[in-house]
Amino acid sequence: MVGKNAKGKRITRAMELGTMKHEVAFACVERKLGREFSDHLTREPRYGKKPPGEEYALTDEGTGSLVPDIVLHLVRDANKVQFLYDFLFPCTSTSKSDPLGYQKRTLSRKLDKYKDLPGEKRSALVTPQLGISR
Repeated sequence: MVGKNAKGKRITRAMELGTMKHEVAFACVERKLGREFSDHLTREPRYGKKPPGEEYALTDEGTGSLVPDIVLHLVRDANKVQFLYDFLFPCTSTSKSDPLGYQKRTLSRKLDKYKDLPGEKRSALVTPQLGISR
């Protein structure tokens, strides 16, 4: 354990390293895409189910929401997702050698949770080992 978050939950070394790696990845994406696509790019948007149809939309609610790392969307409308990217930084030697998991189960598990988000989207998992995987 390296510390505790604002809610008093433990922060492990792996969690801290993951946070640091995400910050570097975000800076890279924003440096490469942010200038030209600032109206199309959202970092860590939060989506929650909204009545009446229980469809996902942008929200401030934390519980039960989905938070992809990077979303490319229609101009200034993050509810119209076009591309979604989730970063994965494996820590163990097993997960580093096979970041998508046995029979790509990690890939499916990570991306399937976003299937009901609004828009005509293509989702991808981004790992240092393999780059973009769909």
